[in-house]
Amino acid sequence: MVGSRRATREGLTNAAAFARELAERGWCVVSGMALGIDAAAQQAALDAGGTSVAVLGCGVDVVYPPRHHRLHARLREPGGLLLSEHPPGTPARAGFFPRRNRIVTGLSCGVLVVEAAEQSGSLVSARLAGEQGREVFALPGSLHNPQVRGCLRLIREGAVLVRGVDDILAELTQWQAPAMPVAPRAEASGRNDDPLLRWLSGSPTPADALVGLTEARYRRVPAAPCWRWSWRARRRGSPVAGCASRHRDRIPGHSRPSPARRAHEPGPSDRGRRRRPAPGRRDRLSH
Repeated sequence: MVGSRRATREGLTNAAAFARELAERGWCVVSGMALGIDAAAQQAALDAGGTSVAVLGCGVDVVYPPRHHRLHARLREPGGLLLSEHPPGTPARAGFFPRRNRIVTGLSCGVLVVEAAEQSGSLVSARLAGEQGREVFALPGSLHNPQVRGCLRLIREGAVLVRGVDDILAELTQWQAPAMPVAPRAEASGRNDDPLLRWLSGSPTPADALVGLTEARYRRVPAAPCWRWSWRARRRGSPVAGCASRHRDRIPGHSRPSPARRAHEPGPSDRGRRRRPAPGRRDRLSH
């Protein structure tokens, strides 16, 4: 979740509300612990009992901006995380913040831009998110508010217009773990019940584990015949046709041709050769 450092009161309220609801639904809020939208979103996520990750443009032991020393200490506790690509003790520099945006977007499933001016650094984060294959979301606002013109530009360029948290989750369905129903344990009702049923459940079980649990023995299963064949392939003498011809008597509705019929069927060497009539057939035709 990113946005303007000089956010309006409405923007701070929206950032806190979205972060709080996302945290309550089990999502982690990733931001840069900057002034404005970043700090409001991360503070609200931690207050809701959720998790939050702050990617810094300085060392992890450096508090920047200094007024966020309480948020910095809160992120060091369980539920928070401080990340930086710089070694400890590295002071904050202006060139480090645009570079850290790629880490913020890379760790996220989607990027929500709450408020952004036309020349805001949040638009850089939105561009990086699009290059990394992440979803880009934007909150609309008033046409007369210069702090939302960047969001309106993103929406015009194809970003998802967000009215609530449900609009975000509707685009992130592939990242949500579906609830898997737990299959009830099968109860043996007789001697002929399959012993594998008692070991099956809602969680996946490897085949080797099932073999070890049931002490079953592998049985060799004969390979199924190949039924894919065609008249053209059979005329060309392909191995697929040969496989089909061997198992043709097993196909329902087909029977193996008689030796007399197979003798008159054209083979691969008869291509282009004129077929001779049977003896006596020319005389019968002449009469």
